[in-house]
Amino acid sequence: MVDSWEIWSDYHPHKPKRYAGEVWIGYDPSFSGDNAALAVIAPPRTPLGPYRILEVKQFNNIPAHEQALYIQKFIGMYNVSYLAIDNTGNGIAVADHVAVFFPHLTRLNYNPDLKTEMGLRTKELLQKQKLHFDSGLTVVAKSLLSIKKAVTAQGRNVTLVTTRSAQTGHGDLAWAIMNGLTKAPLIHTVGNTGRTTARIKVSS
Repeated sequence: MVDSWEIWSDYHPHKPKRYAGEVWIGYDPSFSGDNAALAVIAPPRTPLGPYRILEVKQFNNIPAHEQALYIQKFIGMYNVSYLAIDNTGNGIAVADHVAVFFPHLTRLNYNPDLKTEMGLRTKELLQKQKLHFDSGLTVVAKSLLSIKKAVTAQGRNVTLVTTRSAQTGHGDLAWAIMNGLTKAPLIHTVGNTGRTTARIKVSS
């Protein structure tokens, strides 16, 4: 958590074009009882720089075509090079609407392996202090902390689930952030020579 007003001189939240560099957008569509959530992420401008969550937004009780309109609005405010949407359930309809004006979007078809990979990537970035967001966005921290490991119904795989609260919904912001980060590599270089690796063990 950082003081973005002090250190992000290239981000201007009150201007029509808020940030000149490229951004990635992750979107978690709304289902019954959930919020929809959008996260705008600036990838590092230097090899050792951080990923920055510039902005997050939550929506409630709006149909798929209106969710797409909100996404279109954010595309108009940023230079979006990557857009990833959960393509399950109502996400299929949202993605179909978005594809009309952003045809190269990435559709994420959730499964235990993908969700585990998404969680490992985000955990790694947080542990290395490579994922930054404004200290005022405490809802982001709470949403990330709502992500828990669990065993699938068949008992064969480990997956990720979220605990629900009035403030974090169903971890919607966390999923939006992790969706946006799917373009980031899972293995990151430390310094100039060191490397770290992450292993995923899946039971048969």
